[in-house]
Amino acid sequence: MIRTDARSFLHNQVRSMAGSLVEVGLGRWSADDLAAALARADRAACGPVAPPEGLTLVKVDYPD
Repeated sequence: MIRTDARSFLHNQVRSMAGSLVEVGLGRWSADDLAAALARADRAACGPVAPPEGLTLVKVDYPD
C-alpha cells in the first residue's frame, strides 16, 4: 500500500510516484537514484507511470 497526503496532486502524479517506487523494488534503481529523481523536480527523471489497474483512491479529505 502507498499512502500519500498533499494539498493537491498533478495529473498522474501518484502513478508516477508508484512507478518510481516499483523501479526501486525491482532493484533497477537505488534509493539514491530515487532521491536524485525527486531532487531534479522533473517528471522526465521519474520512473514509468504505473498502470491504473491495482491503484485505488480510498479517501479524499477536504479542509474545513
